Amino acid sequence: MASPSSDYSPSIPLSSIAVNPNFTPVHSITIQNIGSMVPIKLKRDNYLLWSSLFALIFRHYKLSGIVDGFEPPPPRFLRDSSGNCLSQLNPAYELWYEKDHNLIIWLNSTLSDDLIPFTVAVTSAHELWQNLEKRFAGKGSSSISEYLQHIKSISDALAAAGTPVDEFDLIAIILNGLSDEYESFVTSIELRLGSTTVDELHGLLLNKEVSLARKKHLQSSHSS
Repeated sequence: MASPSSDYSPSIPLSSIAVNPNFTPVHSITIQNIGSMVPIKLKRDNYLLWSSLFALIFRHYKLSGIVDGFEPPPPRFLRDSSGNCLSQLNPAYELWYEKDHNLIIWLNSTLSDDLIPFTVAVTSAHELWQNLEKRFAGKGSSSISEYLQHIKSISDALAAAGTPVDEFDLIAIILNGLSDEYESFVTSIELRLGSTTVDELHGLLLNKEVSLARKKHLQSSHSS
């Protein structure tokens, strides 16, 4: 997985977005702002960390529905009381469209050069997100220790640059990047987020990894 670039200059701490009820409107977030919150370029080996950082931003700005596809675009034009389509644009559609295209700009600004050709034809943030997810999702063959060490290296780099990620956000990033086989584990941790530390999570994940490996071994033995 990649590490932050040496010329990274943070300006907006991710944790401050989570607690500030008057955070900056979506339309005024610049590429420079996104670069400070997602200080890595997406490459072929760091999708989980990259997507986890973006998932936090989507939740903070209430954009998850657009990216996930659960908030489809409203009708483009208004209708009268009889249901007839008018020539007047729907303000709700215009707002949705602005958010959607801002998301596309944000995502594209964090892609490495060799990934741009895969995204030039997309027409929505949902399509772009799915495109990238299909290509790169999955923790892959890296161990839990390797996965956590890489996240720690990013966290340490952010702290050294003056933009530390608080423990709550760090735990959320770790959980978001886990594969589907950890789904029940993630659910159990989410029920007690306030009482779990990163160090405790590390130990619990190592135990879960051993448990899953043992289960796979037993299933393989029974099927052979």
